Amino acid sequence: MSLLHRALKYFSIKNRIEPSILWSLNHYPLSFMEAILQIREGIPSTIEKKLSKFGCKDIEYLPIINGFFLLFPLSKIREILNQPFIKFLSLNHKVFALGDKASNKISGNIINSSGYTGKNIVAALLDTGIHPHKDLTLPRNRIIFFKDFVHGQSSPYDDHGHGTHCAGSIGGSGVLSQGEFKGIAPNSLLIGIKCLDKGGTGDVKTTLKALQWVLDNRIKHKIRIVHLPLGVYSPYSLDNDPLVIAVNKLWSAGLIVVCPAGNSGPSKVSIVSPGCAKDIITVGCNCDFSSRGPTMEGFHKPDILAPGSNIIAANNNPHQSPYISFSGTSMASSIVIGAIALILEKYPDLDPQEVKLVLEMSCNSLHFEKNIQGKGMLDLKKLLSLTIR
Repeated sequence: MSLLHRALKYFSIKNRIEPSILWSLNHYPLSFMEAILQIREGIPSTIEKKLSKFGCKDIEYLPIINGFFLLFPLSKIREILNQPFIKFLSLNHKVFALGDKASNKISGNIINSSGYTGKNIVAALLDTGIHPHKDLTLPRNRIIFFKDFVHGQSSPYDDHGHGTHCAGSIGGSGVLSQGEFKGIAPNSLLIGIKCLDKGGTGDVKTTLKALQWVLDNRIKHKIRIVHLPLGVYSPYSLDNDPLVIAVNKLWSAGLIVVCPAGNSGPSKVSIVSPGCAKDIITVGCNCDFSSRGPTMEGFHKPDILAPGSNIIAANNNPHQSPYISFSGTSMASSIVIGAIALILEKYPDLDPQEVKLVLEMSCNSLHFEKNIQGKGMLDLKKLLSLTIR
């Protein structure tokens, strides 16, 4: 056992640090590491000064988790973790978009023939951005706001394509296909929040900042639904997972949070964060690549399934065909976002838990175990035929 490991055990602080950090200490000759440091409730803001005294750099407060992003010196890890205000230290992990371009062009899209269109229901989409595709801007522009946490631009754009595809699945008008590739809720309103780069990659810090923006602006922009079609495998408990803590806060604030299960199936215990959060709506698809539960805490996930293979929707590249096929649990969760907009149009007073319940009630079992299918495949007709209250 190394001197550092003995010191950590002696000070009883190993439960305050992500185990992979300890592994990194012995395998990589690094001086500083990017991390997310959660602190205990009631700690004064002066702790930033204390962290600076330990040599921490680039310190940035993240109120949504009551913590900080920072670069911490490995040589001071024992002193930092031994401070009474420390709750948990984890790496600033990379997060990834959960959809890929598909070669097969056979569409698996759900068709909405209900008459409901998700009119004026606002969804915030945390993704690679959103291209002003004609299916999203005609016959009226439904991209009502754009926030860029990657490059700070003010006009909508998408330099990857994942975000535009998800947006098209949710709310595309189908104007360029004479309605053939219309989204589930073509009159819903969309807020594009870019927190993933042109490679479809981001990090925990940027995602937390985007979630904080949604929380702070939910009333101003009348946000009802939040889509996070991204994820990272979480190597620690839900109580210490910063993304889970953040989405739980949004859920408690009345926002309906939807996440994909991940694309790491058919392995068990492969649900990614923040889709592993117990309360939020986690969506898989009927494909081998769809991640399986249970979560590390033993909760059944995903909650429901939706189509996720070879979904055709808006293409961000104006020099190519206006539509492109993607596969992934991001595609499935996008369809569920659209379905939620429809049920909120019909029953606008539903709270997040009620929405989750009616979605589960509207599924058809595929007769798989719970950790593969949850309640089963979403049936849009069944959803919109429910009589509530």
